[in-house]
Amino acid sequence: MNPSHDYRRREIATRDLLYRALRKWRLILVASLLTAIACAAFTLIKKNAGKEELTSEERTAYEKELDAYRRDLEVYPSVIGDSNALLANTRSYLSESLLT
Repeated sequence: MNPSHDYRRREIATRDLLYRALRKWRLILVASLLTAIACAAFTLIKKNAGKEELTSEERTAYEKELDAYRRDLEVYPSVIGDSNALLANTRSYLSESLLT
């Protein structure tokens, strides 16, 4: 037997094997895509099935937090205005005291 002849037979067999394995790549791609969509749908269904309505205690706690937020929302602009005025006064005092 000729060694180079065996090498050619193995190379051709490898090429044929790769061709046969990879010629159906479209089918593999479509199957993977459908599997991913099915998994995502299953996950969403499972996640939504676990959701429950809020209990009355949770709703009351939420409403209290919302009321506190609304009160703070009314107070914060005046606090920020006072802080800005204090900062302006401090800056003017420092600029006058350092220059004189």
